[in-house]
Amino acid sequence: MAGKNNARAKELKRKRREARKIKEEQCAIPNYAKRLFKPIVDESKHSKDYKVVTQRGYVPAAQMMEKCFKHFNDKDGNFVEQFQTTGFSPRLWELYLNTFFVSEGFSIDGSMASPDFCLSKADSTIFVEAVTTNKSETGHLANIEIGNSFEEQRKFHIAQMSKTLWSKVQKKYWDKDHVKGLPLIFALECFHDEKSLLWSDSPLIDYLYGKSFSWHRDENNQLVIENSDETSVDIGGKPIPSGLFNLEGTRNISAVIFSNSATVSKFLRMGKQKWPKFPHVVTRMGTSYKHDKNATTPDLFHYEVGNFDSPKESWGSGLTVFHNPNASFPLDPMLFPDLPQGYYRDGNFVMVGIPPFHPMTSITTVRT
Repeated sequence: MAGKNNARAKELKRKRREARKIKEEQCAIPNYAKRLFKPIVDESKHSKDYKVVTQRGYVPAAQMMEKCFKHFNDKDGNFVEQFQTTGFSPRLWELYLNTFFVSEGFSIDGSMASPDFCLSKADSTIFVEAVTTNKSETGHLANIEIGNSFEEQRKFHIAQMSKTLWSKVQKKYWDKDHVKGLPLIFALECFHDEKSLLWSDSPLIDYLYGKSFSWHRDENNQLVIENSDETSVDIGGKPIPSGLFNLEGTRNISAVIFSNSATVSKFLRMGKQKWPKFPHVVTRMGTSYKHDKNATTPDLFHYEVGNFDSPKESWGSGLTVFHNPNASFPLDPMLFPDLPQGYYRDGNFVMVGIPPFHPMTSITTVRT
């Protein structure tokens, strides 16, 4: 009997040693081969954002990007060139989405040119087109000077999203044989100016559902939220149609997925979280959703990435799904079970599935 106990104890110790070894290997500082960060164009053509990530302080981000790129299908053949030059942010958004979809257990079929992603899980197939707003160099929006008022900036932000999303509607992806009869999603992130990433999803909600929201307190000091129709937004004397989901031809858009945090900072935090032996001190601060039905302001947060009491970030953290109430082919919300889901029902906008910690805006800093 004693011999069996000794053998069992030895086996337990062996398994513990193996577990510690595996954990140490997982936490060790990685050294992925350079593909994204091996220059393939003259240095003079490198974008400012690309140059930032090549600096020593962003090594965790660069290594995480290289790791994620190993699972990315560059079906256009120009990903690296654009990543290093004029398309850094849009390409990073695609890399992020690909990584998120893999983490959610989707199979990705890269055999079709467009939309960007054909995803399958269980018995469901959906399509996702990656969308980014970018700085307007020409046209109406390029000549508008935005003041400091909240309302002016909100309208400009909506106008930029409207221009970009509407241009995607015109492509009519749903007419393609492989897309017909299946859910189509637009996945949006905004890069049109330096402040665009500081906006939460509230202007997008206004634009998608064609509503303007306001609030007041009733006689019992309870929060009451009201909405009114906002069919257009006037920007620089030019009205822009609002309510994307109500416009002609948009019934084929099943939902819009939004993030304002799929940036270099996201990859930096995920890199530091996965490989804590990096000497970099990564700090995040910002606002998060307050789980109080009477709250009118968000919670504030501040933490150092990798600390034992810090939130453990997932690839999906920061993403939100907004469903089209008029969709011809509705999106099954259980395909993204961990993401907050927004709906417009019975005259009210509702959000369900908001996790305990849901960042709305944040700033990440790093020091070595």
